[in-house]
Amino acid sequence: MTAPTPLARPGTERPPLRPSALVLLACALVTAALAGTAVALAPASARTPLAWGASAAALALSAAVTVAFHALRSLSLSRRQLAAARQETGRLQQEQTRRAAEFGQEHARLTAAHARELAELTAEQARLREKLTAEHDRVRTSLASELDRVRAELTAENARVRTELTERVRTAESERAAALAACANAAGRMQALATGMLADLREMEGRHADEDVLTDLLHLDHRTAQAGRIADSVAVLTGARSGRR
Repeated sequence: MTAPTPLARPGTERPPLRPSALVLLACALVTAALAGTAVALAPASARTPLAWGASAAALALSAAVTVAFHALRSLSLSRRQLAAARQETGRLQQEQTRRAAEFGQEHARLTAAHARELAELTAEQARLREKLTAEHDRVRTSLASELDRVRAELTAENARVRTELTERVRTAESERAAALAACANAAGRMQALATGMLADLREMEGRHADEDVLTDLLHLDHRTAQAGRIADSVAVLTGARSGRR
């Protein structure tokens, strides 16, 4: 792009003085020649006043012609400067119009690009949202199915363990009842046996008078009484009736 040409301010650029000086010199020579001719042709008595008047008129005419020539040159220069200024103004307006058009095109391009990127981002966001929603639904369904399966397995396992424990408790209670019945039966037999032996020992103590025999019989009586008491304790623990009266 061409750099703008700097414009001269009106009145700052002046026409050169050399042409005006040449015009002044030419006018002075012509008027001097005319004045000299007029003085030479005039009577002798009128030559001096005529010389002064002609000189003054020549000077005034030379100055007026010089000033007029300078003014014409200044006017021509001003017109050229004005034309150049108008031309530069037109160029600047064209440059401004061109830049405005470029700016409008760039703005339109950027606006279109922004709209396109926004549309792409919106579509990508919608796609990701749809994908995440579907994934969330799938995971939730999978977790719900897994939870139902685990709950069913735990329920079945709980029922199985409860049934097994109930069966074990029932079996243990049956075994305990059988064991208590067997212990009660054995305790009853031991009680009957101890009672019978005590009766036999007391009868034998009544028949024998030997001290050694009585001592042995008393020892056996004591041991048999201890066995009877143990049988009574076992009977009490098993819930049977005690054999003591």
